[in-house]
Amino acid sequence: MTTVYMFNQYASYPGVPGSTRHYNLARELVRQGIGVYIFSSNFSHMLKSRIRDVDGPYMIETVDGVNYVRMNTFGYFHNDWRRVLNMADYARKSYAIARGLSRKGIVPDVVMGTVAHPFSVGSAYVTAKRLGARFFIDIGDLWPEVFAAAGKMTERHPLYITVGKTMTWFYGKAEKIICLTDEAEKYFKSRGYGDKTILLPPGIRLDGALPSVPAPVSGGPFRVVYAGSFQPIYPLDTVIEAARILKDRGRGDIRLTLVGGGVRADSLKSLAGGIGADNVEFMPPMPKGELLEFLKTASAFVLIEKKASYGFPNKIIDYLSSGAPIIYASPVRHAILESGSCVEAPHDDPEGMADAIGRVASMSREERNEMAACGARFLKKNHDIERLAGRLVEHIRRPARADAIQTPAALRREAPK
Repeated sequence: MTTVYMFNQYASYPGVPGSTRHYNLARELVRQGIGVYIFSSNFSHMLKSRIRDVDGPYMIETVDGVNYVRMNTFGYFHNDWRRVLNMADYARKSYAIARGLSRKGIVPDVVMGTVAHPFSVGSAYVTAKRLGARFFIDIGDLWPEVFAAAGKMTERHPLYITVGKTMTWFYGKAEKIICLTDEAEKYFKSRGYGDKTILLPPGIRLDGALPSVPAPVSGGPFRVVYAGSFQPIYPLDTVIEAARILKDRGRGDIRLTLVGGGVRADSLKSLAGGIGADNVEFMPPMPKGELLEFLKTASAFVLIEKKASYGFPNKIIDYLSSGAPIIYASPVRHAILESGSCVEAPHDDPEGMADAIGRVASMSREERNEMAACGARFLKKNHDIERLAGRLVEHIRRPARADAIQTPAALRREAPK
């Protein structure tokens, strides 16, 4: 069986809060005959706690045919040196565990490193080189550009320059670069990597049918939901201030619910309390299955971000599959804007955000249902995981480029039996 190692420290699955993008992809790869091992940390970045009781350096947990290699890593509570140590600890242990599994006969054909951070990519590259496997990079975020987009670092900062040169070196070594958006693919093609890119946005399994539009919840307030991380790149201050404006306008029928956690959780709660936005409710991160059920109670969703660095807002998939209009507040021109499922709003103007929310709340139920149906059709056309995984399988099973086989181990694997 063809085997793929995926290195993503933060990979999750239903039942545990976090991104399930790799779970959805890996589960479909398994259905199409590929063995998958996802190397992830047993320490949850969202919960700041252990996910499982792991007796020893690691455990293998099989979920829907996908093998999760859960390893204990150094814990942390803030984005300080301890988190950097956690990343380095993950890189060291994932490489060591991968080598141990290979000695037991679980040898990868492809090793995929996700750019959650460069340490993950580095560990994946060294593992691929040592074990003679092909090396793919999965662009979850674009480092170091994501720091500049969030306003944390200028392009002249020594760390920015160092990380940039490191990632450029990895891009040169990769056989394939997996891009989540058209914008990311265009970026890599402009840098001369056009023959390496694979466009592979996140997806879900639709089983050949359009996702249904849930029946509207009768009675109660008009609930606008944001579900995601509370990080600086997501300017939720705009949403909270818009809630206060709506209250002042007499829109007592509208309530906003922010689901998630992150470094800005306390400051956002303080803001809501400070300005009297008592029509804003905060809820902690939820496991994916529980979250999707909750999202079905929403009247509308908010997607808000500053300029992102070629990643893909995973919440788009969750919103589209939950059957309600999306209030889209981002300078990124995502293809979803052409779907008919969105109302645009400014990400940095509370008055404009309040106007957009009020406009959607004033629509008829039939109008909102039609927007949700447009979103469902867009989801089916662009994010059917069976078709997307098939696209990746073609590259996984395709013979490696000659210049990708660089090690004695790889040559031994390619030698005739």
